[in-house]
Amino acid sequence: MTRTLSPLMLALALALASPLAWAGTAAASGVDCEAPGSWAERTVCTSPALRGTEQQLQTLATEARQRSQDPEAFDAAQADWAGTRRDACNTVRCLQTSYASRMDELRLQVAGGRPPLLTPGTYHRHPAPEDGAPPALWIEVLDQDRYRLRVLSASDDIRPVEGEFSERVGSARFTTPGCAFALAFAPDVIVLSEAAGELCSAALEGSYLRTASEQ
Repeated sequence: MTRTLSPLMLALALALASPLAWAGTAAASGVDCEAPGSWAERTVCTSPALRGTEQQLQTLATEARQRSQDPEAFDAAQADWAGTRRDACNTVRCLQTSYASRMDELRLQVAGGRPPLLTPGTYHRHPAPEDGAPPALWIEVLDQDRYRLRVLSASDDIRPVEGEFSERVGSARFTTPGCAFALAFAPDVIVLSEAAGELCSAALEGSYLRTASEQ
């Protein structure tokens, strides 16, 4: 018997499939080369070397934010660097110095912060079920103890759901309308149990390993 998705479930499935729904928000200091504002931003956008440096800085900024005790304060500090130090430059040498200085600061913050216990990425059920595609989970780190989770697989028993949870020493309780379950985890491994709700069931339970290409 074929089960028909309700309009709400169909909308959710289409939203999860859309690339726009998966895009993360840009860092506060990110340079938008579609509409650069300051001289510094325009110079970064026209210089391959500086664009590479900008990408390195954003990678460091993402990692430092994940380890920060106060993500909002981190965002404010990053925006302040962009507005008062980077954008004050009117020479390439000044930009290079400003980027190098900020990246040194971020490296210190990364070294001094506690890393997230759960590695971001895509996790697949292991071992995979014999019938049908294995369910998968997608994890994004929002800040030091808070994560966003998406159930990627869809079937009669497992529907696309999304929500946030906070970890407590390697475990968490995920609850969103229509689906709830317990999580236990270490880097690259998630054990899901106690699944309940009309949008998920025991079919979702089991061990999940992070995709090898992401490790």
